[in-house]
Parts: sequence; C-alpha cells; structure tokens
Amino acid sequence: MRNLIFLLDRSLLKFEQLSLAWGIIAMAILTIANVLSRNILSQSIFFAEEITQLLIIIVTFIGTSYAARMASHIRMSLLYDTLGPKGKKVMTILVSACSAALMFYLAYLSYGYTAKLYMRESVSPALRLPRYLFSMWAVAGFSLTGLHYAITSWKNIVSDQLYLGSSVIETTIQSPEQEKQPDPVTETAYPQAQE
Repeated sequence: MRNLIFLLDRSLLKFEQLSLAWGIIAMAILTIANVLSRNILSQSIFFAEEITQLLIIIVTFIGTSYAARMASHIRMSLLYDTLGPKGKKVMTILVSACSAALMFYLAYLSYGYTAKLYMRESVSPALRLPRYLFSMWAVAGFSLTGLHYAITSWKNIVSDQLYLGSSVIETTIQSPEQEKQPDPVTETAYPQAQE
C-alpha cells in the first residue's frame, strides 16, 4: 500500500512538472507564432487567444498545487520566526489545515461553476471548445492544492520533523539548546555597540 501511495505521489509530481513546463513552452511558442503571423502575414492566428487563456489557467492552478507541494508559496514569517520548534510545528499544522479547508471549499465552488457551464453547453467563440474545459482546471488545481496542504498538516502531526510542504522538510529548525547559543555569523556581521 505504501508503495502505491509513493507511486501515485511521484506520478502526480511528474504531472505537475510536465504541465507547468509544457504549458509555459506552448504559451511562448504560440505567442511568438502569433506575433510573427500578425507582422508578416498581417493576420493573427484566430485561436491563439483562447489557447493561451487555457494554458494560463492550467499553469496558474497546477502551479498553485506545485507551490504548495514544494513550499515555494509566499509565507508571512514574522510571527513564525519568533517561535520555538514546537510553536513552529503547531503553527504549520494550523496554517496547513486552514489552507487545506479553504482550498477544498474553493474547489467545491469552482466545481459548481464548472457544472453550470457544462449544463448550459457554453462554448468558446473561436474554437467552439466547451467552456467547462477551461474552468475544470480550477477544480483540479484547488483540489490538488488542498490535498498537498492536508498532507503537510498530517505529516507534521505524525512526524517529528517539520514539513513546510508535502515534499519539503525544514532543515533549519534548532533545538532549545542550540537557540540559546550565540550565532557567530550574526555576531560578526552585526557587532554589539560597546558602551
């Protein structure tokens, strides 16, 4: 069972990485081709805007999931940095659990929106693609991001290590004994004023 979970996690990581990489490459190629077509042939590629819009949506929402996994999202660390190891762990669990709940709620809302688009049979103007193909990536992205935050929270509950993301362990956590000792780098970089 553990090997299956590991395989699913690695497969999901590869999917996220490939979606981001190829999404950005395809956007660049399509944008450059559209500019060249407009300047050389005096005619734009009629579907370029729709495909670029779809790719931006994919990269944004799958990128959010990847950022949560790799702990490369923006963190406000003023309070976090003042806490000790146990405080950091508790705060990480709470923030990850609340973030997971918010992401799953946003996935639920975006699913409702996607279902409405599906029922209305709304299509894009140029390629006549169903609009739900665009918004379903929000559902996937929010769900995967919520999953990564939930996994981060769970790993912090069951492990002694501090997980910042579902795949990232904080390596700078110090024991209380280490925190009491002076930091030679800080002391040499910022010497105390002598009285």
